[in-house]
Formats: sequence, structure tokens, C-alpha cells
Amino acid sequence: MPLAAALLATTASLALPAPADAQESAAARRDYAIPAGNLNAALLAFAETSGVEIVYDATRLGNARTRGLQGPHSVAEGLALLLEGTGFTYRFTGPSTVSIRPRPPRQASPPPSRAETAGAVKLKGMTVVDSAIDDEETYAPAPTSVATKIELPVRKTPFTINQASEELIEERGDVNIFETLENFAGVTTTSTNADIGQGISRSIQVRGFDLGGAGQTLVNGQRAYSLGSQNRDAANLERVELLRGPAALYYGAAQPGGVINYVYKRPKATARYAVKADVDSEGSYGGSIDLTGPIDAAGTLLYRAVGNYSRYEDDQDHIFSNPVSALAALTWSPSPEFSTTFTYEYYDFESVPEQENNKRDGTTGEYFPVPRDFFWGNLNDRAVRTSHTLIWDAKWTPSDALKVSAYANFQRADQWYQNTRIAGGGRAGYPASADADGNVPRYVSMGRNSSPETERENLSFGLDVSGRFETFGLGHDWLVGGGYGQTRSRSSYIPSYLSCLFGQSTTSNDCEGEPRSLAPPDLNIFDPVHEDWEGAYLLDEAIFAVPWDKREDYNLYVQDLITLPNDTTRVMLAVGWSRFENLGRGGISNWRTLERNDDTRNDVEAWSPRFAIMQDIGDSSTIYASFGESFQPQSSLTLNDIDGELILDPERGRQYEIGYKRDLFYGEGLLQVSLFRLEKENVARAANPDTCDPNVVTPGAPLYCYYLLDGLQRSDGLEISLSGNITSWWSASMGYSYLDATVVESNDVNNVGKQIPYVPEHSLTLWNRWTLFDWADGSNLGAGVGLKLYDRVNNGFDDEGETDWNPSYELVDVGLYYTAPLAAGQVKVSAQIKNLFDATYYDRRRYRSSGAIVWGNKRRAFLNLEYRF
Repeated sequence: MPLAAALLATTASLALPAPADAQESAAARRDYAIPAGNLNAALLAFAETSGVEIVYDATRLGNARTRGLQGPHSVAEGLALLLEGTGFTYRFTGPSTVSIRPRPPRQASPPPSRAETAGAVKLKGMTVVDSAIDDEETYAPAPTSVATKIELPVRKTPFTINQASEELIEERGDVNIFETLENFAGVTTTSTNADIGQGISRSIQVRGFDLGGAGQTLVNGQRAYSLGSQNRDAANLERVELLRGPAALYYGAAQPGGVINYVYKRPKATARYAVKADVDSEGSYGGSIDLTGPIDAAGTLLYRAVGNYSRYEDDQDHIFSNPVSALAALTWSPSPEFSTTFTYEYYDFESVPEQENNKRDGTTGEYFPVPRDFFWGNLNDRAVRTSHTLIWDAKWTPSDALKVSAYANFQRADQWYQNTRIAGGGRAGYPASADADGNVPRYVSMGRNSSPETERENLSFGLDVSGRFETFGLGHDWLVGGGYGQTRSRSSYIPSYLSCLFGQSTTSNDCEGEPRSLAPPDLNIFDPVHEDWEGAYLLDEAIFAVPWDKREDYNLYVQDLITLPNDTTRVMLAVGWSRFENLGRGGISNWRTLERNDDTRNDVEAWSPRFAIMQDIGDSSTIYASFGESFQPQSSLTLNDIDGELILDPERGRQYEIGYKRDLFYGEGLLQVSLFRLEKENVARAANPDTCDPNVVTPGAPLYCYYLLDGLQRSDGLEISLSGNITSWWSASMGYSYLDATVVESNDVNNVGKQIPYVPEHSLTLWNRWTLFDWADGSNLGAGVGLKLYDRVNNGFDDEGETDWNPSYELVDVGLYYTAPLAAGQVKVSAQIKNLFDATYYDRRRYRSSGAIVWGNKRRAFLNLEYRF
């Protein structure tokens, strides 16, 4: 089987020849007592204690200062902490040799020759040279606080964390943020029935469970909500992080599958400028500019400015996406102990909404005989989302005994859409079928139940106080913190007496004109004529008749990471309290008088414990076991069961996980293996989302929209990932996921014991990047190969226990990269081919046997030109 063979190949690749003694020496832990102050002096002290040879350009350090280093650390850990916030980073160049370089620099100069370094002065293990250290792009894992609120190397975190760096995202050629997420094995995205289209709105599943939109996405470690929280521009991101498992302890009400953290680009201490341009074989194009560096001579004030414009031409005719963004950030660091950053992002995403690419004819039962790129909409169909995001954070670190972090963010997001779709599908008695001449009726989704305009405002802030002390031989890394989040939203609606003019219904008791008289003309499948919809002006008639709804989260937490006297065993004890308050507004019951139904409130609070134990094996491996819980109120206060009763009981989750982690290549690579059981209770699942009619309000009626309640869903799984720099010439991001995700208890007996819909049992994502040639002038040639395999998925089981299966598929991507010095900088040319063998595949929710099709992307070639100086 392809999956099994690929997994064996991945496992075999772990048996790499490596200088084991050298790596163990570099990983040995030594006690450091380096005070805050001049970075040059601190590096000298570090070299004396560690015994490693440190190579760097002394003139580049300038007046850089460090917050110091205390306690036992390996070389990699110590350097990472010593250089944190200085604008510099490190790289092992040999078993006991480390180079210090600006982070992240893009120097054009070749590495120093032996002649250039022959006269260098060696000071107690440190070699100082006066030539620039050449930079190499890296996939190396970065220290992160997303899992514990304490900055830790990923290996020392008792939960599974995956990262995709800026370099990895660029070289892999990810088309959008959803593709970046799917490159984490075990993460899938699925189209929804939302009329705004799958380019903006997709559901995201991690470890078999949907993350949902409310409170489950982080920006710079801060919670963001729903609208605008997931669809981000990767051009503004430094990396994307995925924490697998419950995180309600720190972030309030949340789903148990995991949490996504988008880390924005931050100002750097070293001046760097980058310009990019890219095109593809389908006519897409784009470009970006990225500027950063110090503003003042002392380097206490830093800036970052990023701008991006792109237009992506879809495989379907007349469908495109046009993201435009700008980011500005300012960091003020008057001392090594204090730093604060303000970030602003403007993001405008305009697209033509894509829903069904084809559908079964309601009369013949066959798909309409149209080509793959057929367009069903009107030329002026649009989906537009605009967001403004403000982020602030500050850190004060007077000593290791006391650290204070404060943060806040605000986001305003607005969206509107007009989407033309095939009429019928069983709704309102209107069949989706063509007449004898091939004319298919259509309707415009912009009406009573589709809220063409939505406004949302998010606000969150928090405070973390942490530190370290020792008592009775035990080390305590303690944390006390709290956070608050608020989101409010409102949507406009076109009154029913107007929406009847262009919707699906052929009858209406209150319509200002003939029902469907403004519906778009039927589309002929043999000779289609596309034009603007003449009723677009009706968007101006939309009314914000329902007040703002409101959601508030409060949470407090305490945590202690205890290090035992042997310095290799750690125990984490944590508990958090969260309160969720939700005010849902009643919908309009009479459009003439604007009378509304009653508002609904739902207040929930819960305690969320978290425990973990970690044991280091040698100086580069760790085994761990962890437990965590979460809770999440139902996504809406209007979810009804088949009898019309509201479903309000919150979802609750719990996870048990054991795992093994190992640093590779002096800490620049990471192997993670985990086994877990994840359970989720009180899961509301739409029973008939594609066939029900929202206008039917009578429980038990044939087209009534209702939800099923799964008492318990369970996901048992195995995950393996290998990421970062595996050797000096090989970087990778590879993962395998096995998920046994099933419905254990449910009032839908047909799905008990069955696989959860749209969740593949096996998934494999491999990306390998090799340096093929290095030349004396500093240029190099690299190549990349990627493989993605996804197992089949179902869309739910019927009364006879049958289901439609979306077949498994495999995708192969390749890339070629050439980098060379040019003038005062460095030029990089990248070429990629996605879906090299032009495999046919479908969206997980809409596939050939499901009655509607959304095609996967065809083969496409990309070309990117980048200049850094």
C-alpha cells in the first residue's frame, strides 16, 4: 500500500549517520551565571563555560545587550536564551563550533576563506573575524510559549507542537494559509455550505475534531475570534504554529483538537530589505516588499514594514482571489530587561465565491455535462472581507525570578458577498435540473437567511507573571495569569418581501413583485452567457435590524513546572478557571414591523486541569505523558434538535497523550512521536445541511433543519513528525498521522461506531529540501520534493449503514532553488510544480458520489524571484 510504503521510507530515513559524541557534547548541560549586559562580554563568558568555539563578526554586535543566562542549559538552549531579543541567532558549523549571525540576515558575501580567517584572534574558545557570516535558510524549530505560556524549546514541551517557518512556507509554495495547515499531517480543511465561498471560509479539523471559529485561533499567542481569525496572509507571518490537544487552560473556551497560532513578523535589530515577485502558469501574479531594521543609532527603536499584493486565478473560469495586505510594527527596547511591540495589519481579501463546480441533475440523476472549469455564477459575484488588526505586547524581565508579560489586541472585520448558485437541490420544491434545451435555473444568495453583510469586533487582553525559584532542591518555574476576551457581531438581512424576488422560492405570501422576477437568467450548459446580475443594487436594502450579539470569556490560571533534583525529571501541575457568557439575539419574526424573537443567554463556567511528567533521556531526548481538559459552548444559541428544542449543553473534551521527542543536528531538527486518546462530549452535528430549507420552521417537517447530538466522540491516534534541519544539506517537514476517530454515543444510531465524517484515517505529508551544489562565489542550488497522501473519507452513514466514500488521493510537488550574490545583496530564484502528475481529487465534503463536486487543484507551475539586501 502507498501509505505503508511511504511510512516505512520515513522511518528508515531516521537512521542517519551522525557524529553522536559531538552532538552529546554540544547537548551537555552546564551551569551558567552570566549577568545582563554587553552581548560581546556575555558571549565570551559563555564560550569559557561551554568550551565551544564561537565565531562571529565583532563589529556587527555594536552595543547589543543581552538579558543574561542563569542555571543549567545545553549549548543550544543557552545560546537561544542568551541571544533572545538581541537580533542575533546561532548556527552549529561543526561538532564544537558555532557561528553567531544577525537574525534573520540575508547576506550576499560568501563564507570566509581560510586565508581570511588565518589571522583571526582566538580568545578562550572564541574566534573573532571581520567578515560577514553567510546565512542559510532554515526550517529549524523555534522556542515557543504557545503550549505552556513559558518560552521553552519544543523538545521540552509535554505536548505535540508543529511549526511552519516563513522559509518553509515559501519554498514549499503554499498557495494559501489553508494549504499550510494541511501540510501538518492529521490536519484537514473542508468546505462549508457558507455562501461566502471556500476561499474565505473552511472548517479546520485537528486530531479528528473541528476547531470551530470562536476563540480557537491565536495571533501572537493572543486569542482572536471567528470572522477574520483564520484566513490570514502568510506574507505577514514569521511562522505558523499548531498546538495539538486541549488548551482551554490558557485561552478560555476552546475545542479539544488543538489551537493554531499565527506569529506575525517582528522588527529586527539588523537592517534587511526584501523584494519579491511571483507568477504562475495560470496567469496569477503578485509581489511583496519587506523592510526592517533600527530607527535610532542605539538600536532601541526598531521597525518592520511589509506590503503584499497578489491575484490568484482559479482553475474555474471567472473565479479569482485578490488578497492585499500591509503590516507595520514598531519595537521599543530601552534596555535588555524591557521590550514592547505595537503591530498593525490591514488585510483585504476579495474573491469570487466558489461553491459547487458541478451538481447532479435532479431529473436525470447524472452530473450536468459541463467541463471541469465551468462557471455557474454571475460576473459581479463577490466575496469581500476586510480586517484591521492591532496587537500590543510588552515584556519586563528584571531577573529569572520575576518576568511580566502583558498583551492586548483589537480586530475589526467586515465582510459582504453576492453568490449565484444552482437553484433547487430539494429545497423549496425547486428541482436542480436542466430543461430540454439545457437551461439550468439559478438563484442569488444574498437574502433573508444568508446575511450578506457582517461586522465583527474582537478585543482581548491578558497578563502573565512568571518566574523561577528553588526550594528543597526542587526548581519551580511558576506562572500566574489571566485573560479576557470579547467579541460582538451583527449581520444585515434583506427583508423577506425583497429577497423573494431573487431567491429559490416560487411562492411567497408577502412579496413586492413576482417571486423570482429578479432571479438571474437560467444558464445554458451548452452555450453559457455570463453577465452581471442586475439585482445587485438590492444589497443597499439590507438592514441591520438585529442588535449586536456578544460573547465574553474570562479565565484565570496557575501553573508550576517542577524540576526534580536530578535535573532530568520535570512535573507540570496546572489548573485554570474559565467563564463564558453569550448573548444571542432573536431573529426577525415580522419584516414589516421588524419584530424580533426573544434573545437567548447562555452562561457557562468550568475548571480545566492539566498535568504532565517529562523525563530527559541523555541530553537530547525526552519522553513525556500529559493530560488536559477543555470546554466549549455550542457554536450557536439557535441549534435545535428534531423536536425543536434548543441544544445548549456545552461540549467538553479531554486528552491523554504519551510521547517521545529527540533533538537532531545540534538542536536544529526535531523528531516527535505521540500516542493519544482524545474525547469530546455533547457534540451537535447538522443532520441535513445540504437538503434542509431554513425557511421551514415546523419541527418534524420534511425540510426542517435540525441537529443531532453525539454524546461522545473519540479519536485514538498515532502521530510521527520529523522537521527542521536534519543535516547541513537536508531540511525537511514530514509527518504521518493515524486517526481512529469514531462516534461512540449518539442519538443518531446509524453513526454509532462509525468513522467521523470527513476525517481520513491515514494521512502523510512529506517535504524534503536538499542543497545540491555550493559554489565558491557563495551561490548554491537546491531542490525540493513533496508528497501528500490522504485516506478516503465519508459523509455520514444512512439508515442502512451505507455511506458515500470520497476516495484517497496522492499529490506530488517539486521545487528548484538557485541563490547567488548580486551587488550588495542576494538573489533567489525559485520554481515549483504543484500536483506534478495532475492527479484528480475532490474537496472532502463535495465529491463525485456526494451529489455535488468541488474539484481539487490541477497541476500548476510557479516562478518566484526574490532579492534581499
